[in-house]
Amino acid sequence: MIKPHKALIAIVALVGVFAIFVSGVFAEGRGVVVAELLNIRSGPDKEAQVTGRLAQGVEVRVIDTKDEWYQIAYDQSSTGWVVAEYLKVDFDVVQATADDVNIRNSPSTDAPVTTQVQKFDRFIMLDRFNDWFKIKLENGESGWVNDQYAIITGVISRGLIDGEDARGQSTIRNVKEPTKPAVKMAIKGKNVNFRSDPDLDAPIVATLEADSVVTVLDSLGEWRRVKTADGQAGYINKMFLKEIKPVQVTAAAPAGSGGKTVIVKGGSAKSGSGASSNEENVPAGNGTSKAGSNLVAYAKQFMGIRYKWGGTTTKGFDCSGYTQYVMRHFGVSIPRVSRDQARGGTAVKKADLRVGDIIYFAKSATNRTVNHVGIYIGSGNFIHSSSGGGGKGVTISNLNSGSYAKRFAGARRYLKS
Repeated sequence: MIKPHKALIAIVALVGVFAIFVSGVFAEGRGVVVAELLNIRSGPDKEAQVTGRLAQGVEVRVIDTKDEWYQIAYDQSSTGWVVAEYLKVDFDVVQATADDVNIRNSPSTDAPVTTQVQKFDRFIMLDRFNDWFKIKLENGESGWVNDQYAIITGVISRGLIDGEDARGQSTIRNVKEPTKPAVKMAIKGKNVNFRSDPDLDAPIVATLEADSVVTVLDSLGEWRRVKTADGQAGYINKMFLKEIKPVQVTAAAPAGSGGKTVIVKGGSAKSGSGASSNEENVPAGNGTSKAGSNLVAYAKQFMGIRYKWGGTTTKGFDCSGYTQYVMRHFGVSIPRVSRDQARGGTAVKKADLRVGDIIYFAKSATNRTVNHVGIYIGSGNFIHSSSGGGGKGVTISNLNSGSYAKRFAGARRYLKS
C-alpha cells in the first residue's frame, strides 16, 4: 500500500512532468547549442551575471528574444539569456490570413488590442496557447493573434551551423518565410479556375485544363500560389493539384542486393538503358559512371526536403544524414557524421572527381575541421542538405563559388563504377 505522503509526492511529480510536456509542445523556438561552451546570463547583456554554462549539442527552448539575445528555458525549469549567434534555432513562421487582424497583449478576445497586421504578413512564433499564437512583431515587442486569422506556413532557422549563417538577416524582425524550391504539379480535374487571390470570390485569371503543369510557388492554408507555363501567377485550391507521377527505373544494383529501384520525378525511362530520362542533366565525360548517374537521379528526388538537425529520414535531413541515406539505398555503408565520412572510402583529388563522390568542407578557410558534406553531381555542382538561407534543405550548390570554394577540403569515393 502506498503511503499518503508518497502518493502526494508522486502526484506532484506527475503534474511537473505534464507541465514540462505541455511547455515543450507549445514553445516553438527549438534550439541547439553550437558553441563548445555557452555562457548563460541573468539578462540580455554581456555584463550580466553568468548563471550557468551549456555544452555543445544541448537542446533548449527559446521563450523570448531581444536584439541579438535569446531567453532560453533549459534543464526542465531553469531560464536565462544567451547570445543568439551561439544557438541554432528553428522557429515556426505564422502568416496572417486577413487584413486588419488584431494583435492583443494576451491570448483572449477581451485583451487590449496593441496593433493590427495585414494579410500575408509573416512573423516568428514564440509560443502557443490553445487557439492563439504568440508572435514577434516588427517593433521587437510580442503579441497574440487568434488562429482564426493566422496559420503556420513553415519554419525559419537562425544560427551558425555547417559553417553557414542560417539567420539570413541580422535580427529576427521583419522576418520573411524562406524561399522554397519550386515544385511542379499537374492540374486535377477539367476547367479548373485560376484566381488572382486565395479566395473563391477573387477574379478568375484563367481556366486550366486537366494535366496542365504548373509550378507551385507558395502555400496559404488550402490555397497554392502557382505559375503557369506562360508565366501567369495566381491561386488554385490544393484539391485541384496532383503530383506528377514518377517513373520507376532500375538502378545499378550492388552485388548480392537482389536489385533496387530508383524513382525519378517526371520523364520516361530510356529503353534498355537502366538510366533515367533526366540523365542528360548529369554531364558526360571521364567523371561520370552509370552507377554515379543512377545515384544522382535518386538523390535529386529529395530536393526541397527540409534541413533538420540530426535528421536521417525524409522527414528532415542534416548534411551527413542525407548522404548516408542516399548511399545506403545503393548498398553502400558509410559513417554517420561528416568528419568520419571524410575519412572512409578512397581519397580523390578535386581534378579527378567523379559523379557520386562524397565531397566535404571545413568550417572556414582557416579552421579546417570538417563539418559539412555533399554528393558531387558533375560540372562543379554538388547536392546536399543545407541549413543556410533560412534552412534550404536538400538543394544544389556550386563547390567553386562563395564560401564553398574556400572551405572545400577534399573528396572520398565510396561508390564503385
